[in-house]
Amino acid sequence: MSRTPVLTGPSALTNAEMVAVVGEALGRPLRHREVPAEVFVERAGRALPPGMAEALVGRYWEYAGTEPPITDEVERILGRPARSFAEWVGDHLGGFGGPFTSPA
Repeated sequence: MSRTPVLTGPSALTNAEMVAVVGEALGRPLRHREVPAEVFVERAGRALPPGMAEALVGRYWEYAGTEPPITDEVERILGRPARSFAEWVGDHLGGFGGPFTSPA
């Protein structure tokens, strides 16, 4: 029987911590602000593939109020440790430079 591996980085970060990492990489302060799930789905759904925004909200609620699991699946599959979120952001910095309209 096959199973879907759970791929994680080496540590769990809150949304606010992830925003801070991106801001640091960009060299400017960013702030994190929670928005209602339905607002996120409606707005993010315009840019994401069908069903993706709903899946992200579902995943968020699955772990809300708990510490998400950290697995060794990346290392077992790739033969090297998982990279940190900061490393990943650094490698994809160009994707964080586009315009963003904050939900009102």
